Amino acid sequence: MLTWGDDVEVHALHARGWSISAIARHLERDRKTIRAYVRGERTPGQRRVAPAHPATSPSRSPIYSARRCRPRPPGSHPAIRC
Repeated sequence: MLTWGDDVEVHALHARGWSISAIARHLERDRKTIRAYVRGERTPGQRRVAPAHPATSPSRSPIYSARRCRPRPPGSHPAIRC
C-alpha cells in the first residue's frame, strides 16, 4: 500500500519519464505495486482485499468434513453431528 504522498511522487516521476523499475528502487517498493498505482488499479491509503481461498475455510475443507462426519460411538456428545 502506498500513501497519498508516495502516489503523488510515483505519478510525478512517471510523468518525468522514469521507468517503473527506477521508481520502485527509489521508493523501495515492488515493481508490480508501482505498476498497479500508475495504471490506476489501486487507491492510495487503502489496502487491497484478498479474496478468500476456499481451501482455507474449515467448513469446506475435505479433511475437516471427513473428521467431522465420521460415525460417532454410542454415548458421544449429542451436539456434534453431521
